[in-house]
Amino acid sequence: MKGVRAIGLQHIYLFDDSFQNLSPTNALKQFLYFLKSKGNAGVINFSYSGDIDSVHFDLTIKENFILDAIPTSLIRDEENNLNEFLASMKNPYLVELINRLGPLTESMKDLPTDKLKLASLVKAFLSPSDFILLVHPDEYLNSKQIELIKSCIGFEAKEKKRMVFITPKNKDIWLDTATNLISKCEDTHTFLEHENPLISSHISKSSEEVLPFKKAS
Repeated sequence: MKGVRAIGLQHIYLFDDSFQNLSPTNALKQFLYFLKSKGNAGVINFSYSGDIDSVHFDLTIKENFILDAIPTSLIRDEENNLNEFLASMKNPYLVELINRLGPLTESMKDLPTDKLKLASLVKAFLSPSDFILLVHPDEYLNSKQIELIKSCIGFEAKEKKRMVFITPKNKDIWLDTATNLISKCEDTHTFLEHENPLISSHISKSSEEVLPFKKAS
């Protein structure tokens, strides 16, 4: 783990060790149980990235984004519409993630595992939702890719006020990013939540970094 990311982050929740080995399906259930325990009743507007099974292998990258995340006005096969939409995004880290996927006309089934994972994560960020659940976002990715994901999460939480929840493969990787930690009482359905001391002790010293990434084209 590198230095603490003290950049004024808001509402990034990390499920602790007791959740690390959950399957994506069970992690999704625990996420919904937690929200219900916090008084979120009725329909919950959330986006989700689980394993690479959350992408459609018979479609292209672009078709995956349109089907699940991008406004339906872009369903027509007009490349200019899509390019304009991507160029309008204010999260430079998300733009960089999309750039790293390569040509959006490439079929999902032809992508290596790490790009499949990145595509799944991008879909979750693109979807207009109040909550984002990322299950094992550190799986299949190298350290540089994970750092970019962390920056993307930070931007979505701080600038767009979205609440991000992480069920990690390795909890330690995310301790420099999460603002709140969630644990569960043994043999009960009671959740415990507390601030991440690594973040809260540095929050007042925050400063934003220069964003070097180019716009998507």
